[in-house]
Amino acid sequence: MFKEWFDKLPEDKKAKLNITRTNLDKCLDENSRNLYYLKSRWNDEKEYEDFDEYAKIFKDTFKKYGFEDISLTKSFKVTLKHLNWKTQFKLNYNGITFKYDYIK
Repeated sequence: MFKEWFDKLPEDKKAKLNITRTNLDKCLDENSRNLYYLKSRWNDEKEYEDFDEYAKIFKDTFKKYGFEDISLTKSFKVTLKHLNWKTQFKLNYNGITFKYDYIK
């Protein structure tokens, strides 16, 4: 399904999305252990800790890879922007599903 959608994109959008996906893959490859640890810790400590501290760590992590306008919900749904692409995903223990939207 993704391939069919991707193949219909204009070449300039494909190129930007490929860069976005590459940077996101690199970020998650290098940081997923810590990001999942934070999710697990939040589940255990949410009554005592400030969620904004968790969100700051996520934002700082993704900024290092060129992402901006980063937000994180308490269910660990991440929204970020890069090269006119808005990407959303949720950290799940059984995998991650990505949603991409082009921003004009």
